[in-house]
Amino acid sequence: MTPRQIAQKAEQYFIPNDSLEELLKKENEDAWKYGGRTVKGLAKPPQNKQITLF
Repeated sequence: MTPRQIAQKAEQYFIPNDSLEELLKKENEDAWKYGGRTVKGLAKPPQNKQITLF
């Protein structure tokens, strides 16, 4: 079986689900957990939005 035939067989029943934006958002949010990088450098964990009292 040629690579072309393999690709055609894999795509035969493929149905896109339009969740690419959600997937990219999740990947960007979790990148810091795995030592990921962004265009600005190392990915950082999310900032704590809670205000400290002291």
